Amino acid sequence: GGGGAAGKGAERVDTLLALVKQLPTSVLVNDAGSTDDSTDSRQLLLSRLRDAATFELQAPTSSQHGGDLSEPGVGSVGEDQLWFDLSRVLALQGQGFAQGLTGQDRKARVALEMGPDTFFLSTTCRNVLELAPLLPKIQSEVDVLELRADLLETPLDEAFVGGQVALLKRLCPSLPILFTVRTQSQCGTFPDDPRLLAKVGRAGLRAGVEWLDVEACWDPQDIKADMLSGLVSKESPAAQAAAAAAGDDGDDPMEGLVSTAMKRYPHTFLLGSTHVVGKWTSRAHGADLFTRCHLKGRADGAKVVLSAFTEAESLDVMEAKAIANLPCPAVGICLGDAGKLSRVLNRPFTPVCLDGLPVAAPGQMSAKAIMAQRRALFLPKKKFWLLGSPIGASPSPDMHNAAFNRIGLPHEYGLFDTQNVQAFVDEVVLGVKAEEFGGCSVTIPHKQAIMPYLDSVSDAALAVGAVNTVVVDTSFTVAAEGG
Repeated sequence: GGGGAAGKGAERVDTLLALVKQLPTSVLVNDAGSTDDSTDSRQLLLSRLRDAATFELQAPTSSQHGGDLSEPGVGSVGEDQLWFDLSRVLALQGQGFAQGLTGQDRKARVALEMGPDTFFLSTTCRNVLELAPLLPKIQSEVDVLELRADLLETPLDEAFVGGQVALLKRLCPSLPILFTVRTQSQCGTFPDDPRLLAKVGRAGLRAGVEWLDVEACWDPQDIKADMLSGLVSKESPAAQAAAAAAGDDGDDPMEGLVSTAMKRYPHTFLLGSTHVVGKWTSRAHGADLFTRCHLKGRADGAKVVLSAFTEAESLDVMEAKAIANLPCPAVGICLGDAGKLSRVLNRPFTPVCLDGLPVAAPGQMSAKAIMAQRRALFLPKKKFWLLGSPIGASPSPDMHNAAFNRIGLPHEYGLFDTQNVQAFVDEVVLGVKAEEFGGCSVTIPHKQAIMPYLDSVSDAALAVGAVNTVVVDTSFTVAAEGG
């Protein structure tokens, strides 16, 4: 019944559609079905999901991945492909992928991925399979992986780009992806065409990347003039209609890209960026560039890259960032050997290089080299403790010291086994070790006894009547969190 293969495919699509409509918006469905009846099913599913205006669908093949990966979702997988697709949707939903982060949750996620001493590595390859031998090292040294789509083999082939993102997620699932299309005027290889740039950017959004780099250098009036003069590509009426449906307002495709990301892809964070190559930039102009990279208050992070001719200009970009005083994490670095100091001074989201990969920009350093210099300049060794008794069998020192070593921090975590809180306060907090005291974890029997010694106690700690963590701020105020 049901009209044979076509009817059977339509029935499966109806079932899938009924289920996915119950999920949050912006779910990525990765459909790599077989070429028989599921081809029609794919088209039917695609049209219906587009009608719903809340879902996107990709159809990579094994050739687009650049190799034969014998697992579901790559190439032809036969009769039950749509059910595999549904399992992918449910899995993504279970990971929270489909749910856009807002408010404090979004800020907390950004603070984690763009916090102090975070690093990202740029891919400089035509196919991400080239990275496979280096992935263990990559995952141990950086926090985010930047996919330079402009360097890929065919950046304008959306299916290829989507397949590359999917492959990178599969090969390196622990790292978020920063999707970047760098134009020629911005130190990249992609044509200086904002309409094509926005098109590839939307492909990245549809592929489900965690971060999207948005070049903030494009002036809407210049784009409109270039379109009239033929310097910027003109699309067919059908393509223009599709772009308009995706949020592109026509005269300003980059603004359309940002609007699309905000409305339809709330799980993707935006990094506004601009590069000034081969020219000196004043502090005031640099501050304006940081403000522009905030994308009218919509960027989750901002990145300004300037050119340095003297080492002192590394200080200028830091001053420009301070003048702009953005409410989001901001990256300020300078190109060239003279700008290396800026990479040490810039604490969040610093681009780095890795042995075995070409350097993506002049002056890049490894994360280890940067952290070594930061330790020497402004990361004095701190001592952290577990306070309690008996705690001799605690694994906390091994865990914390391994973490400090992994991220290149000079700190040390130890045990302070005592039945007397006053002894800890006298020796560690007020005594000869006070300058190196960075905080402590608190366990039995001191979770309540420690409270009178603290300058402030969080609402959570007050609510539960117990302290789990003691932190020291830059003014040496001792505060606590509950647990």
